[in-house]
Amino acid sequence: MIKLIFIGRPISKDNEKIANRQGRFFLSAKYKNYARDIQTQFCSQLPNFKPYEKDLTVVMNFYFEDKRCLDLSNAPKSICDALQNFLYKNDKQICELHLFKKFDKKNPRTEIMVDEIK
Repeated sequence: MIKLIFIGRPISKDNEKIANRQGRFFLSAKYKNYARDIQTQFCSQLPNFKPYEKDLTVVMNFYFEDKRCLDLSNAPKSICDALQNFLYKNDKQICELHLFKKFDKKNPRTEIMVDEIK
């Protein structure tokens, strides 16, 4: 089992989609910076990690600074997408996902535990 900690408040990928004049959607600079930050934090915790190739079970604990936080169902998407090709080949490998909302005013973060399904 691997445990990872990502410092900072998670953002919702759905809330960071912007439409251009032609009606096409693209991801905001805020989201792109967030994804890069997640990838950087991952590489600092697990340098030279070879991505999982088997099915996975994932537990995510989201620590928000206050009750004004995003919906728990929107929280994992941005992190799961950012970790593609870093922690696993594709987020389709996540077969079991457990989400928990917690509060820590001084240290907002996301703690993730990942294990291969045997």
